[in-house]
Amino acid sequence: MQGPKPHWITGNVSDFDGSFSQSLLKIDRQYSRKYALYYGIWHPVLAINHPDTIRMALKKPFSKDTDAMKYVRDWTGDGILTSNGALWARNRRLLTPAFHFDVLRSYVSIYNECTDILIEKWKNNCGKCIEIFDDMSRLTFDVLLRCAFSANLNLQTSEKRHPFLLATDENSYIVEERFVNLIYSITSTFKLTAKGRQYFKNTEFSRKFAKEILMDRRKQIQTGQADTSNKKYLDFLDIMLQAKDSSGNGLTDDEIVAEAITFLFAGHDTTASTISFALFSLAKHPEYQQKIREEYEQVLNGKDELSWGDLAGLQFTAMCIKETLRIHPPVCILGRGLCEDTEIDGQVFPKGLELELQLYCIHHNPEFWPDPWTFNPLRFTQEEINKRDPYTFFPFALGSRNCIGQNFAMNEAKVTLAKLVHRFEFSEAENRPLDHLISSVLRNVGGTWVQLKDRNP
Repeated sequence: MQGPKPHWITGNVSDFDGSFSQSLLKIDRQYSRKYALYYGIWHPVLAINHPDTIRMALKKPFSKDTDAMKYVRDWTGDGILTSNGALWARNRRLLTPAFHFDVLRSYVSIYNECTDILIEKWKNNCGKCIEIFDDMSRLTFDVLLRCAFSANLNLQTSEKRHPFLLATDENSYIVEERFVNLIYSITSTFKLTAKGRQYFKNTEFSRKFAKEILMDRRKQIQTGQADTSNKKYLDFLDIMLQAKDSSGNGLTDDEIVAEAITFLFAGHDTTASTISFALFSLAKHPEYQQKIREEYEQVLNGKDELSWGDLAGLQFTAMCIKETLRIHPPVCILGRGLCEDTEIDGQVFPKGLELELQLYCIHHNPEFWPDPWTFNPLRFTQEEINKRDPYTFFPFALGSRNCIGQNFAMNEAKVTLAKLVHRFEFSEAENRPLDHLISSVLRNVGGTWVQLKDRNP
């Protein structure tokens, strides 16, 4: 099988010297369609970097039972991100109503309110060079807590990051280390290490945090304080508590906790990464900022804030977000496990082998994206989209295991980005270059920085 020659113990880990993202692109360009990688000799994967091969591979039975997902499952439990088979299919059906348009429509006011809080905060930073990822992470977590649990914890105005965010940050990094460290990869030995103890301490806190919110809501229901008929909107927890399968069975408390942690883990830093990199990219393009402002004012048409019916009109804003997702995909590699011996491109691969769909590499391949590092939202006009193979752009994954919350995320990003660009002018920060850090969620080394100017002083 083609691929870089692995070391007999460490595999290809030493090939990723310096910048992981640049090393990955360098390796990827040497091989067409697919190649073998070893994250330690005990951890082989089949990397796939061509849309035709991805299309072929995804037609075969696969699972999310990869090493990375096993490590995440130790933390989140069996949510729809990590579960497989009948359990995944049942719970996906039960959770789908939570992302119906009728539910999402009521969240627009929350996007507006949370962005307004950030605008007030940023007014004090005008004329300064600011790091924006942390603020975006707080904003998106604020949005999720309000939409998921109707909880307002003043996350954006607190001096300290919420303990759940700290636990999530730490566990995300530890998951990556488990991926390439033999001792960490074995749960029984991992538990004996200092990082293993911290990982499971964070896990216990995360589950306790979600469980306490659930128990509080159940108590409100018992005392008649949680009458959903009088609520402005149904939150994620309301819908999970009401969900019933064809046998009349609902989600267990453990299942609700797993889905709640999954929703918070998967939904906040991914969107924070997208909005941060969108502003970072737009800072180099004042002409695109102006187009977003003009579109926003036209859609708003004298109203105080955006409503559900306005979102479809934010077409150029959406194009900027999609181009951001292409250059800076929050999740750079998608893992899938083969459920049976499978033929791909004329070769048979064994059951249990992990596939890596190299989304980041495909998004930067000049064969599919001419001048791939240039930020050009016009790549996403409908005419250009129709010309392109859909398997060359899949930031929310593809097929039945695609991201259930992609419409929620896109709506949140559109409202937040449009409001921020309308209120502020963004320009490049000196000596703060682009340097991708491929992690559980894509970040910029040293933070994501912009120069901020108030348009309405």
